[in-house]
Amino acid sequence: MPSGAHERLRLCSDVHDGLAQQLTGVALLLQSLRNRPPQDADRLQECLREIAAYVSHTIAAARALATDLSPLQVVGGSLASALMRLADDINSRLPVCVTVTPPALDDERIDCAMADNLYRITHEAVGNALRDSVCTRIAVSLSYDKSDLLLTIADNGSGLASSSALGDELGLRILHYRARVIGGHIRFEQPIGGGTQVAIDVPLPDRAPLHLSTSSASAAPRLAVTRTDHP
Repeated sequence: MPSGAHERLRLCSDVHDGLAQQLTGVALLLQSLRNRPPQDADRLQECLREIAAYVSHTIAAARALATDLSPLQVVGGSLASALMRLADDINSRLPVCVTVTPPALDDERIDCAMADNLYRITHEAVGNALRDSVCTRIAVSLSYDKSDLLLTIADNGSGLASSSALGDELGLRILHYRARVIGGHIRFEQPIGGGTQVAIDVPLPDRAPLHLSTSSASAAPRLAVTRTDHP
């Protein structure tokens, strides 16, 4: 099955197992409230609060799904901003430290297709690290020279010795496919001290030269290290 078809199947699963199940939960709560309305006002308020919470979770799930489908439009077309938003979301929900080091990069050199695929590669690699490598730190870094962009995702988890550290076979095929689509090359490395590093080299389009932007550099929210020397 082509990678695009696999991703559509994954989206179908996300909608069915996530959003649809949450909507079903809301419907069941409402049906229960209709069939057996509480006689006590306090109990009624408790039921309504529970339903409101389910609805809020469902809205959040729908927004997360929309963000995953179109992350760069949500944050105004900036790859660095999309990556920082991803890190902030993970840091707010999980006991892991995800850092992003964005370059002061002229976004005109990164077209929408390249930015979208780089974001999705990062999303998949970070997801693999969180799910399979038992890591506590993940560092995402963007850097470049005159002709190439380098994206790295490094964690301090179990390393390449773990058969699950890179994710499942389908996930790996999708990572390779996305790198090829934008003319890039992806490799998997074990930094000094352990962990796993996913590195993607992508040739930049031959357009206006890259330049540093003082405002972009000063806006970086945190410093990241691309090598994880401590397991």
